[in-house]
Amino acid sequence: VKALGEAHEGRVSERGGILAELESLASERVRLEESLTSLRQDRGEGQRGLDGLGLRLGSGSREAQRLETAATELRVEHAGRSERRDRLRTAHERAGEAIRGTSDWIQRREQEITAAEARREELAGSIEKARETLELRLRDEEAARAGHDEKREAFETASTAVNELEEALRVHRTQVSDCREAVSQHELRLREVEMKRDHLDASIREKWDVDLEGWQPPSVDVEPEPEKAESAETEAEAAAEPTEASGVAQAPETDDPGEGEEEAAPDAAREARANAALALLSVPERREQLEAVRKKLQGLGDVNLGAIEEHEELKERFRFLTEQKADLETTLASLRDAIARINRTSRRRFRETFEAVSKRFSENFPRLFRGGRASLALTESEDVLEAGIEIMASPPGKRLQNVNLLSGGEKTLTAIALLVAVFQVRPSPFFLLDEVDAALDDANVGRFNEMVTELAGDSQFVLITHNKRTIEVADVLYGVTMERKGVSKLVAVEMR
Repeated sequence: VKALGEAHEGRVSERGGILAELESLASERVRLEESLTSLRQDRGEGQRGLDGLGLRLGSGSREAQRLETAATELRVEHAGRSERRDRLRTAHERAGEAIRGTSDWIQRREQEITAAEARREELAGSIEKARETLELRLRDEEAARAGHDEKREAFETASTAVNELEEALRVHRTQVSDCREAVSQHELRLREVEMKRDHLDASIREKWDVDLEGWQPPSVDVEPEPEKAESAETEAEAAAEPTEASGVAQAPETDDPGEGEEEAAPDAAREARANAALALLSVPERREQLEAVRKKLQGLGDVNLGAIEEHEELKERFRFLTEQKADLETTLASLRDAIARINRTSRRRFRETFEAVSKRFSENFPRLFRGGRASLALTESEDVLEAGIEIMASPPGKRLQNVNLLSGGEKTLTAIALLVAVFQVRPSPFFLLDEVDAALDDANVGRFNEMVTELAGDSQFVLITHNKRTIEVADVLYGVTMERKGVSKLVAVEMR
């Protein structure tokens, strides 16, 4: 009804303008008729002057030339007035056609106004029925809202409990992962020890042809130190490592026999302690160690004379790769820190911008719809950067619903409200809007123009439109016309 009232007022104002234009055209017609009468009188007077000049031709050649020149001037003036008369006649005919078209348009508008008044009365009855239905539905909605609030509180309580359980589950999963990693490390160490033992057993059997199961250690008088007795097995492996490293046992070179004997004494003591430790083991364990030693001896193969140079090269390459790995780890850590900072900043700015845009959107929506309410909400997601945005809109007289359920015009107004909210939060020097008002009626176009005029105080708007009311609020108009076929021409008009 309000829209029909505004349309009726617009039609009345347009009718008044057309009537005023008709009056001005009528006065222009009277003025043109008077001008035509005056031109006819001037034509008669000119004709009489020409007759008088014809009688005076015999007075002399110079007078005749002068009169001929004057007659020529009069003829040119007469031709110009005739051309002007033809233009005025054409303009008069066009004005008559415009008057007839305007009269037809006024009659059609009057018929539309009559139909609109009848429609308004019909809508008034429908509004009364709808108001009663709305009151009943509002009462139902209040009752449903109360139940919804209770369910929401229960849902929030359950969500809090679920979050606590998820946090506890996350902690337990971390602990289980750590335990599995520790078990894997222990299993790996166990397999390494078993392989080393089998290799030692095999090496001893192959090199000295000694069966460790039936082997009896020689009697020694050297007692193992208390702190080294616990690691007898480790020392036995260390005693066998020189054989693995060189393949052939070599005595240390020295010039002093006494010094060599002094250095050999600790070696003999260590060997005796290792043999004593082996003697304490059971037969299956000694057999396993024997197999391990034999496998190690087999795996060593022949003596590599270039092992020292290869070791130096590998050592240098290992140092280089270690440095590269440290640099990569440092770089990776800095990149992760930078990504974490960027994500934190992005989340914070996104929340701030989202809250500001949501507030502006909630303010712009009632202005465009002349009532109602709307809001923005994030879809459920742990990371706001990956969450979606849901638009909820409630035009006047409708329930709160998703924007996809609105009509085409309502969707357009809602999109304009959101677009203007973004403009207000993040203003720009220039804005380009292409056919934004195409789906709006006259009343909604007026509200849209109000917001554009308000924002135009801080930014410059470039509007591509075919709507007359939007064109009226522009300061400068640019149009493309084609006076001749295939030749376009740009026309600019400043409205200030």
